[in-house]
Amino acid sequence: MTIITSILLAVFWGYATNLSDLLEAITVRKKKASAWKAQSILSFFSAIGITYLTIDNHTVIYWALLLPVLLILLLFKRLNQYCVKVCLKVHTFVLVLALVTIALVGISYFVRQLTVAFIPLFIFYFLLRNTGYSHHYIKRMKQVMLSPYTVYCAAFTFAIYSFYRYDSFSFTLLLTVLSFSFSIYYQLKNHVIYHFEQYPSINVKCDLHHLPDFSYAGYMYGEKSLDEEAFVVFNATDFGILPGNGENQIIKIQQFVDEVGKRGGGTAYFPAGTYHMRSCEECSYITLDYSNVLVKGEMKNGKHQTIFISDSPTLRGEKNPWLSPFLFTTGERIQRSNIFWGVQFKHKKDIVTKSASMTDPGSDGELLQPEWATKITSDLFLGDKVIEVKDALQIKSNYILIVAYNTNHEGRLIKQILNHDDLLPSWGTALRAGDEEAPSLQWLVEIDRIIDNHKVVLKQPLRWNIGMECSPEVFNVEMLEHVGFKDLVIKSTWSGLFRHHGETGYYSMDFAQEMDYGWNAVNMKRVAHGTISNVIIDNFSNPLYVQDSRNITLEDIVVKGADGHQGLKLYGHACDNLFSNVTFYNHYADFIGGETCSYGNVFSGVHYLNPENKYADFDFHGFSEGPFSPPMQNLFECCTGIRGIKGAGASYNVPSAARENVFWNILSDGYNGASELFYFTYHSNVLTLRRKLGNCLRLKSIKPFFVSSVISNDVPHTPTYSFFCKTYIMGYSGANYITIDNHTEDFSDKYIHTEQINKGFVAPFSLYRHQLKERQDSNQNRNS
Repeated sequence: MTIITSILLAVFWGYATNLSDLLEAITVRKKKASAWKAQSILSFFSAIGITYLTIDNHTVIYWALLLPVLLILLLFKRLNQYCVKVCLKVHTFVLVLALVTIALVGISYFVRQLTVAFIPLFIFYFLLRNTGYSHHYIKRMKQVMLSPYTVYCAAFTFAIYSFYRYDSFSFTLLLTVLSFSFSIYYQLKNHVIYHFEQYPSINVKCDLHHLPDFSYAGYMYGEKSLDEEAFVVFNATDFGILPGNGENQIIKIQQFVDEVGKRGGGTAYFPAGTYHMRSCEECSYITLDYSNVLVKGEMKNGKHQTIFISDSPTLRGEKNPWLSPFLFTTGERIQRSNIFWGVQFKHKKDIVTKSASMTDPGSDGELLQPEWATKITSDLFLGDKVIEVKDALQIKSNYILIVAYNTNHEGRLIKQILNHDDLLPSWGTALRAGDEEAPSLQWLVEIDRIIDNHKVVLKQPLRWNIGMECSPEVFNVEMLEHVGFKDLVIKSTWSGLFRHHGETGYYSMDFAQEMDYGWNAVNMKRVAHGTISNVIIDNFSNPLYVQDSRNITLEDIVVKGADGHQGLKLYGHACDNLFSNVTFYNHYADFIGGETCSYGNVFSGVHYLNPENKYADFDFHGFSEGPFSPPMQNLFECCTGIRGIKGAGASYNVPSAARENVFWNILSDGYNGASELFYFTYHSNVLTLRRKLGNCLRLKSIKPFFVSSVISNDVPHTPTYSFFCKTYIMGYSGANYITIDNHTEDFSDKYIHTEQINKGFVAPFSLYRHQLKERQDSNQNRNS
């Protein structure tokens, strides 16, 4: 009876640690007060039910040992990198050990020691739940209680003590271990991808006419897949590459993929086995510099058999370390690493920019620039495909940059892109646009055909109106085509120690840069119509970049291993790329999103599954370099487990996002201490510090002009969502109730449009697939 009772109580406590989430999920369609009231009542009766029991002298010893463990876990949560399978195995071991010990301890101390174990925990839970700080602290406490590392610490302490002495205190630890263990078991068994079909039925249909067109995203505009049968297969073993020998094969692999490209392209096939790659004097990473090359591994019974292992970092930290090479880097021949590519200011000033990050060496704004082709001679209108140019014969490639400039000191174009009539004093990069005539709009697009010397037809309609007052021009762009990766495991031997930008401050700059930018998997750079499919990326700080590329489809991707820096990153002129069915089992500081002139990209079905409950956000990083603009017209849909929308990056590159980014049917999860959907790091931290500094200086009457400028700065009083410039929030809800500038219901203004927040999903379920089908049906009707 004792064993059964102990197990039932431990199971109850394991479920109770998740009870607030459960109740919030149940009442998500009601007001926030309903969930709060239910939680408070339940906590109250739980406390009343056990307070009549007495506490013996071991309580002090119990908490003296347990509290330091909990404190360590709160401070060093990131130490845990264990996967779900390991956690479940540990749970099984702990459970067996606990059951054996129960049989040895017996029934004599059951009632009293049960009290010792649980009364402090329930009282602590009850007090926190009914204070103004409850939501913040209870979430932090739950992170600790649900951490697998907690189970390991408690089990270790319990095992040592129980071998020394079977007594009441040993039994107290036993129940604690059981509680944590069942909590872990419950969390891991249920932390799976949300099943959308189980959500309340979609009964709200949105008006779609005002939304951007995302139907052109993906390989061959979403209309077909890579034709592998047309590729000649080359076997790596025929080129002297033997798996499993532990040797550094980076030079042989580079020679192999080069030879495949020189022969006109094909499939570079790597049979089952492990292939190690380490940096050496001749070669430090693999580059794919030819079109029509597919790097493919072997599958057996649905499992990956080909494993690439990176044994060394690829960091180059002297200049733009965030553009360091990746283990697999495409397009290096036409665009080298560690430098941005694009059109420069017309009147560039000698300005060196540097953020507050210790990993930033500063940037002088140098760019690799495309070849100028011709001028555009008439206004461009949204939805048109034909552009008129001065001399179409100067267009020498299938891909072009359409560029528009700021032509007055007020920066009219950048204001249109940011959807702001006035630029704030702290927006350093945006303020340069007018004075230095920035080409703020730079769109990488494909040509369908040239009609005559003055008319060019694009593959897709124009996204914006571009008037002649912006002096629009065309630049030639060289691209690789039909490059891909399939059926591979790409992993590294990185230690996994990651602190965002070396945040504690005591790491060297080199080591902090290695954490941020040293362990990188795949960068699809300067590729059109490429693919990454059925790939597992394990233990990289930066798993995937898409840089200055268009129409890349990345699908059926699994990312796991140590936590890192940037998950899915859009960089440079990344346009119309499709991320589909990507699952994360680890955490990234900048989860998914991007920066610079990234337009028309689609993130569909990205799922975040981290058993430690570390929240993650959609991420925008602003301009990157002065002549550019922040990401615009990107779609995030059908994603799960991601908390909110974050603006980050260097303070002078604010705003972090440009206009008309769309969030569609998002099932959020995670908690950062507040219910606000939008989160602006510079707003929250740096400006708060500046205000406090200003107050201190004011008290001492030091530099009053500085104090007055800080106090009068209007940024802290600006709604956070306005830094995201006309965002569409449609069908955004989840376990935690969200607010937008204290709004809990749908509303719209100049900077935002919302529908169905905290209420469920909208129709159609997938905006991208709906728009793609409509376009295909329209084309079919036109051709019939």
